[in-house]
Amino acid sequence: GITELRLMEPADRGFRRAIEALDLAIPLLWLPSNAFLWSRADFAAWAAPYRQLRLELFYREGRRRFGVLMQGDGASAEPLGGQWNFDHDNRKPWPGTPAEPADWRTPHDHSALWATIEAAGVTTFGEPQAERLAWPLNRAEALQHLAAFVTHALPHFGDFQDALPTQAWRVFHSLLSFALNVKMLNPREVIDAAEAAWRRGHVPLAAAEGFIRQILGWREYVRGVYWAQMPGYDAKNHLGHTLPLPAWFWTGDTRMACVAHAVRQSLREAYAHHIQRLMVIGNFALLAGLDPRAVHRWYLGIYIDAIEWVELPNTVGMSQFADGGLLATKPYVSSAAYLDRMGEHCKGCHYRKKERIGERACPFNALYWDFHLRHDDKLRGNPQTLEILGDGQQEKSYILVEEIVDGMLYGLEAPPEVGVTAPQVYAEALEQIAFADQRGVDESDALIIGDQAHAHSLRRQLLGKPQNRGGLPRSQKPADHDVARFSHRAVLSTSSLSSRRVLPYIHARPCAGDPVRRGRCRASPRRTDRRRSS
Repeated sequence: GITELRLMEPADRGFRRAIEALDLAIPLLWLPSNAFLWSRADFAAWAAPYRQLRLELFYREGRRRFGVLMQGDGASAEPLGGQWNFDHDNRKPWPGTPAEPADWRTPHDHSALWATIEAAGVTTFGEPQAERLAWPLNRAEALQHLAAFVTHALPHFGDFQDALPTQAWRVFHSLLSFALNVKMLNPREVIDAAEAAWRRGHVPLAAAEGFIRQILGWREYVRGVYWAQMPGYDAKNHLGHTLPLPAWFWTGDTRMACVAHAVRQSLREAYAHHIQRLMVIGNFALLAGLDPRAVHRWYLGIYIDAIEWVELPNTVGMSQFADGGLLATKPYVSSAAYLDRMGEHCKGCHYRKKERIGERACPFNALYWDFHLRHDDKLRGNPQTLEILGDGQQEKSYILVEEIVDGMLYGLEAPPEVGVTAPQVYAEALEQIAFADQRGVDESDALIIGDQAHAHSLRRQLLGKPQNRGGLPRSQKPADHDVARFSHRAVLSTSSLSSRRVLPYIHARPCAGDPVRRGRCRASPRRTDRRRSS
């Protein structure tokens, strides 16, 4: 009879636990998965000597270990082209040429299956597109997709992999992540196909390396981190963000053009490329302070390639910095400048990319500075954020800025994104700018002071009312009152914003007296000799 049941390790921890929970009369023997190049044991052995894991070190070791894009043998082997990473060559906006290849995928009609799902009363969101499901159904289709990508798209993938165009959504991306993650394709054969294309002169080295890095580097790395950090990784919240998702996460009905485009595409295609996920949707979620677990559950539900082992570290670690820097070396946030550089959305957007305060100012600008002000204490020791937060130089002068913050971020009875229409909050920003001007503070500091007030209003107005979709938590009211008021002291340098020496220090304390009353807790300007400890 059967004395032992041998199974390949599943990629997801939850699936393995479900199998182990079965009441079987025979023991289970788990075999290493053939869907990855690194075994879990090998990753653990590599990671053991390091106090801080870094993708670049792991990627280089993978190149050596598996002989990918290398010249020479053994310890003397060197990377082809004389460098490990061509990332600096892979950050170009796409002007529309070369043309996007025709969609090589075969559509499938699943209307009957979708009708069955609807008849069963299953609650869904997004567009099913049941009559033209274009993702592969078997290995033969997946192999055809791989060959088409290498032939038609890989030659230009490297240059434009980070681009954010409006007129195309596939551009030169492989769309192979689904086939890889459901094991229709093996990562080694995908890597070999890309390297072979370079060796026969079909694609530039930077394109082959950039694509291979996503698979041999990032995909293998996040899988190792996932298993090393679970259970508990999904509960991490280093920055203490708790806001629920806005309603437009399920509709795309926002006037932020880049966000609307990315969310609507996600709802329509069940796909967005890595920059849309990280630097558009994820960027906004991090800047606005959305609950990382809610963001994780949204990503897990919306993308066809999202399986927990790969989606969770990408969202909680890379996108939302909720692990405090375990996976990523810095928070991936930006103002409108980066989004404008990589795409075209700003040209037709309701908001103005160069404005930081005012009704038409781009929300990414105010929220960007507000993010660094709110989290100065946690970001100060990170060398990669010193360029923004300051480098330890003595501040030239200081002012105390006080803010009245509405603790009910979702409490305004107003439609989402009406701009700064809370007159008292906006008047507060203008008053602070005038207050700063009276004391000789330069214009850039005054704008940042305005950013702080403007950002708090944006966080109320942009997010709208919370939606309890799929069991996501609703906003929680303060225990003893409906409106919480806080005094924020920001110490700001008077050097220009263009020099990027903004040296904030935040201290929050409840204002004395009635927390609902609209009076102000005014403090006087003072000087301090406080220096940066970093």
